[in-house]
Amino acid sequence: MGFTDEQEGYFYEFVEVLDRANALSSVILVGSWAEYIYERGNVLSGFVSLAKTTDVDFLLNEDRNARPENIVKLARQKGFEYTEDHMLGTSKFWKKEFEIEFLTSQNRTVKRSPLGINAQPLAHIGFIRGNYMTARHDGFDINVPAPEAYVLQKMTINDSRGPKAAGDRMKIEGLLPYLDKDRFERIYSGLYKRERAKVDRYIEEYCPGIRKKTDRDIVQIYKDAQGK
Repeated sequence: MGFTDEQEGYFYEFVEVLDRANALSSVILVGSWAEYIYERGNVLSGFVSLAKTTDVDFLLNEDRNARPENIVKLARQKGFEYTEDHMLGTSKFWKKEFEIEFLTSQNRTVKRSPLGINAQPLAHIGFIRGNYMTARHDGFDINVPAPEAYVLQKMTINDSRGPKAAGDRMKIEGLLPYLDKDRFERIYSGLYKRERAKVDRYIEEYCPGIRKKTDRDIVQIYKDAQGK
């Protein structure tokens, strides 16, 4: 596991803030910390994440039953600082080197969310809202992308990740043996045409043994490809 005890402590402090603010159901944990929940929340039996980052990202999720409170005051009570970039319309919380940001899909403009904060628009992430799961861990119900959606999202953005692209490819490789083929295909088929094209290019270049519309299990295909 790549996260330090201090980082885990800050993570759970902020999750507690969201829970106290009745906002935990209104966000989806995305990025590398989702892998932490895949492992620690027993979402993927046997999976061990090698991810390590001080950045935590939450995707805004529409929960009409939630009545969230403004989280800034509660976060400050836990020792988190808060800042807004009025030029970019974004905001973040931080404690030491640990940072938390909120995201939304690029086709949405969020100046001020129901949580009382700004969210940064990001491309190729909106489909996660329809493909997430809730994991019970350490007393909290935490929303995370379905592992197949997590992998597909990383495939769609890999060509724009610059120096982080190689690390993302390692994360994809580590998760491939744990994916459900049918769910992978279903989520893939629901992507925009441009997103499917990005996934196809990624698969062709980095894992050509994995093809959709096959009777073979995706796990075995991946193992075969790795063994060559």
